Amino acid sequence: MAQKILIMGESGTGKSTSMRNLDPAITAIVNPVGKALPFRGKFSTLNNTVESRSIKSWIKGQVAEGKKIIVIDDFQ
Repeated sequence: MAQKILIMGESGTGKSTSMRNLDPAITAIVNPVGKALPFRGKFSTLNNTVESRSIKSWIKGQVAEGKKIIVIDDFQ
């Protein structure tokens, strides 16, 4: 079973920046609002998509490819 973790905080406190320490080989990022990440990395990323079916399908594909960490960043 998956562990679900929610990280909340004020703007500018390092929530998104902390993702740079994750392993890109096992991490995928969903970025619905398309906000630029504060670091460069080689993460699999889904940008500018807010339709839940598309997001769910993409996540399933990432899991099938071996991704173990799925981050949804800035889902306002």
